[in-house]
Amino acid sequence: MNENSSSLTHPEVLGRKVTWCQEAEHHMRTIIENKDLLIYHLQQPLVANFLTMHYHYHKDLITLVGELVDILSNVDSHIRLVEDHAQNSVLKRSDSCISSLTHTVTDLRNTLGDISALQSLITGMLNVQE
Repeated sequence: MNENSSSLTHPEVLGRKVTWCQEAEHHMRTIIENKDLLIYHLQQPLVANFLTMHYHYHKDLITLVGELVDILSNVDSHIRLVEDHAQNSVLKRSDSCISSLTHTVTDLRNTLGDISALQSLITGMLNVQE
C-alpha cells in the first residue's frame, strides 16, 4: 500500500508524470497543427529503396561510409602503386639481370673463342716458321 500511495504523493514521481503529460500534450498539439502536412505525407506512395537498421548502428554506418569514400577516392593512386610495383618487381628485375648476364656470358664466350682462334693462328704461324 505504501508503494501505491507513494507513487501518488511523492513529489518527484508526480513531477515526472506531469512532465510526461506535458510532453505528450505538446506532441499531440504539434500533430493537430500539422495534420495537413501529415495527411500529405501519408498519401504519398511508399518508396522502399532504403536500408533499415537499428538506430544504434547509424553512427557506425556513417563511419563506414566515410571510410569507403576515402578508399574509393584513392583507388586510382592505389592502382598506380600496384602497377609501379609490378613493373619494378623483384621477378622482373631478376629476369632483366639474368638476361643481362646471359648476354655478358655469350659475349665472353665469343671473346674467348676469338682469343682461342687467335692463339691457334699464332701457334700455327710460329710452327710454320720453325
